[in-house]
Amino acid sequence: MVSWWERVLLSLASVVMAALVCLAYVLLQGALPWHRGNVQASDLIFTGGFVAFFCALGWVLSVPVVLLARHVYGWRLWVYLGLGSCAGTMLMLAVIAFLYFSVPQSPNAHLFGPELRPLVYLATAISTLTALIYLFLLRRAQAKALLKGRAKTDSVRSG
Repeated sequence: MVSWWERVLLSLASVVMAALVCLAYVLLQGALPWHRGNVQASDLIFTGGFVAFFCALGWVLSVPVVLLARHVYGWRLWVYLGLGSCAGTMLMLAVIAFLYFSVPQSPNAHLFGPELRPLVYLATAISTLTALIYLFLLRRAQAKALLKGRAKTDSVRSG
């Protein structure tokens, strides 16, 4: 059995890894010579801060699910992967809807404009990758704990 604090640390590590992978992709995509726009340092700093804030917020909101998920074998793996994949997208859509309804808009404004789509795509990529990394790390930790438990019972039986 994997303890609760190990599961929380595994989830934090998976969020950090997924965010770094997605930020590296954004950085590489912007640095390519055939990319249509110039990448400025201020844009990268803003994107990094944006990702760090929303990753921390998503991680804090997902801790209860992390603590509830103990057995991630079989069909539960796919359910948790689906929940984790939707978490970032739903968080970003909720923020966009909140901003749309709280800030005065013109009558022709769209709730989900084309300039906001990359944010939703990035949130979806990070949450999906986070869920995948976390589930595989948790399965690995559970397998190690199971082997460790079997080794203890075998040594008690033989001794």
